[in-house]
Amino acid sequence: MLINVTSPRNQAGAIECNDDGSFTLKGIELSIKDMAEDLKPVTPCSSLGIVNTVNDEYQFVLRSLETVGWVVEWPEIEGDENDTEDEDEDVGEALEPETN
Repeated sequence: MLINVTSPRNQAGAIECNDDGSFTLKGIELSIKDMAEDLKPVTPCSSLGIVNTVNDEYQFVLRSLETVGWVVEWPEIEGDENDTEDEDEDVGEALEPETN
């Protein structure tokens, strides 16, 4: 799977994500060194999946890069065909309290 990314310096490229969590860069504008440099000031947080190294699974690296200004174009996840985007659907009648 390819995920497009853009650095805060407007360097664009794509990251090829592998099933094992590893990734490779596609695009001459980006480098692992740029990514690693931008991740240095990040405070890791395991509960949020935030890391400060490029030596981790791609989803954690990309999520962390977003925190320092990178734009990550996450792919859309296909859901149930019956799902609708309208969350204001009628979910039934509201019950009124009984009055005696």
